[in-house]
Amino acid sequence: MGTILGHIKVRSFSIGTTACILIVAVLIGQLGSFTFPPVLQAILFSLFVFTIGYRS
Repeated sequence: MGTILGHIKVRSFSIGTTACILIVAVLIGQLGSFTFPPVLQAILFSLFVFTIGYRS
């Protein structure tokens, strides 16, 4: 959903894929409580930190 919204342009302005993915993730997180096992949380957080470091 965030990727699709990130490609939408209004005239020459677009928010971007990365920002839209983060916005959609925050909105989905506010809709309900999701529980993940601690091991999965650690793996997903590590992947997030890796991708941010790799991208920058």
